Amino acid sequence: MTEVVSIHAARSATADRGTTHASSPDDGTGFKAALAEARTRPKGEKTEKVSGHHYEKIVAGPDKGEYLNRTGNARDGEAFRIVQRGGRTFHVYATGKDQKVFELPHGKGPDATSGGTPAA
Repeated sequence: MTEVVSIHAARSATADRGTTHASSPDDGTGFKAALAEARTRPKGEKTEKVSGHHYEKIVAGPDKGEYLNRTGNARDGEAFRIVQRGGRTFHVYATGKDQKVFELPHGKGPDATSGGTPAA
């Protein structure tokens, strides 16, 4: 796995976010357009609400079997996998160099209705 971010630690830690720059109007794209494009889900994708969680299970489409974040945070609208390793639960977004792994606080693992990937 790549670098793991603990969701619990991320809430209490102050991170240096660096300097951000606004898109210039000359570049042809704006932040709102880029955000809308990034959150567009594939045509024909269907989801089902997972009881007691802020995500939906993708039941049809190219990301079938994954989950869709609906927390309202920065990852809202992104697909992820649930992975369990060594008694810990992770939400894994993307693959390869773009992969982001977030560890859930202890005791917040998936229940029988939410699925998950058992430890390998």
